[in-house]
Amino acid sequence: LSGAIYPVGGLPAALKTVVLANPMSYAVDLLRGLMVGIHHFPLPLDLAVVLATTAALAGYATWRFQRMEA
Repeated sequence: LSGAIYPVGGLPAALKTVVLANPMSYAVDLLRGLMVGIHHFPLPLDLAVVLATTAALAGYATWRFQRMEA
């Protein structure tokens, strides 16, 4: 449900909500926009969501790694 295979436009409301909550939707849209120039979301929003998700997951991974016991 990232919009990589099916277009985001024209989805039913329930699926559109899931697509908007999926960070991969913004990553796919960012790459599509950079490669072919077609965006469904604004470029700054794509970049912000991808960077925020990356930072959050990197922070979580670092926190979990520090809590590991040998």
